[in-house]
Amino acid sequence: MIFPISIILLVWNERRSARVNRALGDVSRNLLTVDPKNPQYNAVTAHMIGDLSTDEIVEDAVFGIRLNSPSLKRVVQVYQWEESKSSSSVNTAGGGKLTRTEYHYKMVWKDGLINSSSFKEPGHENNPSLFNSEHFLANNLFIDKQVILGPNASQKIRDIEHDALNMDHGIIDLVDFSIRNHTLLVDPYTLYIGRDPQDPEIGDMKVQFFKINSPEKISLIGYFQNGVIDQITTQDNENILLVKRGIHPPRVLIEGEMNSNNQLMWILRAAGWFLNWLSIIMAVQPFIVLSEFIPIFNTLISLGALFGSLIVSFIFTLITIVVSQPLTFKSKVVILTVISLFIWIISRN
Repeated sequence: MIFPISIILLVWNERRSARVNRALGDVSRNLLTVDPKNPQYNAVTAHMIGDLSTDEIVEDAVFGIRLNSPSLKRVVQVYQWEESKSSSSVNTAGGGKLTRTEYHYKMVWKDGLINSSSFKEPGHENNPSLFNSEHFLANNLFIDKQVILGPNASQKIRDIEHDALNMDHGIIDLVDFSIRNHTLLVDPYTLYIGRDPQDPEIGDMKVQFFKINSPEKISLIGYFQNGVIDQITTQDNENILLVKRGIHPPRVLIEGEMNSNNQLMWILRAAGWFLNWLSIIMAVQPFIVLSEFIPIFNTLISLGALFGSLIVSFIFTLITIVVSQPLTFKSKVVILTVISLFIWIISRN
């Protein structure tokens, strides 16, 4: 079952990656620079640089913080138990293996509450968190107070870099008194909910806020029509929308997205190869187990199975990647022939 999953993952990944890069190439060729203060084009793939702003007040109603900002984030870290495990195997007298699993616990600061009900050992219960991390986004966002950000472009604002909110600048006075009465300001950017920051207890919290200034200079690439900029839908049905804080030419935005796409491609290639190898090593596992009854051959067979499965899984992965490429049939035949010759030469030696 694992082997076909690895093949499907590899094929899907290659085609996905090729579609995204092709879509980014199409965007790059059709791109026009549009001045948001005086848009001279309509219904075009546009690159814009301007001031992001809003006419709204975003509010964290729980903490009572209200700001004129396109985006406000509350990040809550909880001091809590975290479980990890380690396993070790030893050979038994009957030729089998005994696996021992040990569970380890440590106290960590972490965003989001770890569910301690699934822990293997009692005595490491995490208290329910009073507050969670949340994101507050303005509904109406503009570029240079002229161009409206569409719904997808507005959601993209969540992902750009935010600035830490300095609580010293009068912000601490905005915090709801019922909360402020139980908090400490341990540094200009962090509220501490608990008794002693130097000796934290399970359930203590650190709370920080992050914001985007209004206005804030941003660069984006999207589809501009009738005063609204939003995502581009290409002929391959790929949705492209690039947003980055600061002033950046189109090349920086597109190359950054291509690099991210290529990184994901290699991560999924590695995952596909690992699943491929895992399926092969599982298939030969019965022979490894049988070899344990003949100790003189056990090490040789185990090493042979390990290195053999690595080589075979690499070959399967390489062939799958080549076949999945958007190449001509002739090009694929040439590449596969070279791979076959390489394998033949290696096997001869």
